[in-house]
Amino acid sequence: MRVTLTDEQEFLREAVHGTIERHAPLAAIRRWALNREGDDLSGLVGEQGWLGIGVAEDAGGEGGGVVERALVAEELGHGSVPDAPLWSATLAALVLAGAGDAAGAETALDPDAAVALLADARRPLDRPVAIDVAGGSATVDVDFVPLPGAPAAATTFVALVADDAGGFTVVRIPGAGATLTPRVLTDHTRPLYRVTLADAAVEEVGPLSAAQAERLTAEVAVLVAADALGAAQWLLDTTVAYVKERKQFGVAVGSFQAVKHYAAQMVVPIEATRAAVSYAAWALDEGEDDALLHAWIAKAYAADNLNDVADKALFLHGAIGYTWEHDLQLPFKRIRADARIGGSAASYHDRVAALAGLTTTPVTAG
Repeated sequence: MRVTLTDEQEFLREAVHGTIERHAPLAAIRRWALNREGDDLSGLVGEQGWLGIGVAEDAGGEGGGVVERALVAEELGHGSVPDAPLWSATLAALVLAGAGDAAGAETALDPDAAVALLADARRPLDRPVAIDVAGGSATVDVDFVPLPGAPAAATTFVALVADDAGGFTVVRIPGAGATLTPRVLTDHTRPLYRVTLADAAVEEVGPLSAAQAERLTAEVAVLVAADALGAAQWLLDTTVAYVKERKQFGVAVGSFQAVKHYAAQMVVPIEATRAAVSYAAWALDEGEDDALLHAWIAKAYAADNLNDVADKALFLHGAIGYTWEHDLQLPFKRIRADARIGGSAASYHDRVAALAGLTTTPVTAG
């Protein structure tokens, strides 16, 4: 089916796109991401009030749903905008709201509160990292945790701890005693850290069922696919513009049949991903029976196919595309990272197969 955006959703897309063009042009992002020069853009998402988009108003959000959040994610991916708060504060708010703590969710959406979800960016939320909780204290050693802003800014962590019934208990952990070690990744637009806590105090918030955790995993899967979609669209637009200008043997290389074929091969997976993301986001918002299936499909398809779009963009740019100074590297690396965030393509293929009744093999973690 075709998912048509409402006027409000179109306005949201245009507003986010325009704000990024004004406040975070790609040249500024490249200076900050690669050399940490210029304005710190890691807090832009929070400053613009985008953390609460798609979060219920009674939990302190702006309302809307997965469709609205996917639109924001796509624009952030298109501009390679640092988006760590979306994977820390917004997800922490959704987890807290799911556990019945609306006040805590509202606090998490305040950028100044610096609340972060304690989770491995490479794992699905319904397969969280193991946190040792005993006697009211926690011992944590978690790698690749997205945090909003500088390491010192994280004051409170939210985490999921598996319970004996197959669900989870949501806990709140003060971050004052945490040791945070920066992690150097290929994608420099996302500052990630290793977090170590020893004997930290734990406050139990409430239960989160396995179904709720799976639903949040589905939302993350769609948002990551949307982010990669935006990056891929930028690569296509930029590559088409480049091959129209680049001349060889006195003519634009874009007139060569082989180049046209490569460009066309970039379009197909982008449009297929767009359809998959749009339908999955709509299905999650509407509570469709096949919503989870389509969320898994969107993530798996994006992870499997948009890497090829990135490779073709690099190839068609020729030698200039391989230079450190060219902006192409940012969306290229973004797509590579998105293929792993929230779990690998293989893990989502397993989920699709399980829902289709093709296998009884347990879903892999990452």
